[in-house]
Amino acid sequence: MAATLLAFSVNVLLGIEIIAGKPLPENEQYDYLALWRYIGWLLGVDTLETEDGRSSNASKHSNLPPIDPCGGRKFGKKDANYQEDILLDDGNSIIHSYATLESMILHLLHPKKSSRSLVSHLLSLRRFVIFRSEVCRRFLGEELSDELDISRSTIEWKGMKWETFNNVMTHLVIKFFVYSFLMFLRVYTVMTMSFSWTRRRAIKFHAVLETKFLIGWQQMNAKRVTRAKATTKTIDTKSISNCPFSMIMTPNS
Repeated sequence: MAATLLAFSVNVLLGIEIIAGKPLPENEQYDYLALWRYIGWLLGVDTLETEDGRSSNASKHSNLPPIDPCGGRKFGKKDANYQEDILLDDGNSIIHSYATLESMILHLLHPKKSSRSLVSHLLSLRRFVIFRSEVCRRFLGEELSDELDISRSTIEWKGMKWETFNNVMTHLVIKFFVYSFLMFLRVYTVMTMSFSWTRRRAIKFHAVLETKFLIGWQQMNAKRVTRAKATTKTIDTKSISNCPFSMIMTPNS
């Protein structure tokens, strides 16, 4: 859950800076991390601290830092009143959040067979696989992309044949669309950050898109649950369900 929280907070900030080609103001980063820190608290990624500043689990796990990736870096300090280590915040939530995300990527998400299978599956869910693969390679870099077995568009010389011409043209078209897409992202991001008029229009535009998505998802979700419920089978009083939303359904419904 902490890694997911960082993926939607710090990773977003990092992506914006990569696309815009310049760092975000620190006050905006602090505000954004504060929002996601609250979301993390709602989800149960707690600071594990009481109102008096002591860790609520200090008696059992006094050596464990609180699980709060969007907060500041915590460090222990002896308290004269409580005679035990308490956890304090140095206030630098930006550095702490980036460091936590990088640590998770290096130590927990190192590419392996399951990682490659997951990437291959996600890229195959939609059309234009080679286009999206090339975009991923631009963001992830060649070394990590190779480790994840992300396909690339290449020119295969097969002599003066139609296959070679077709391959070259396909490669050039893909490259053109990939870099055009990345250039559009950069211009769009920089204009949204720099001009209030563009920012207001962008917020309204994305709000409309999000509303349409949520309405469409609710309608499709209702159909999926109904269809899955209809295919539920009961054999020897044991329910065998293909429903991926079992938590909202009783076992024998």
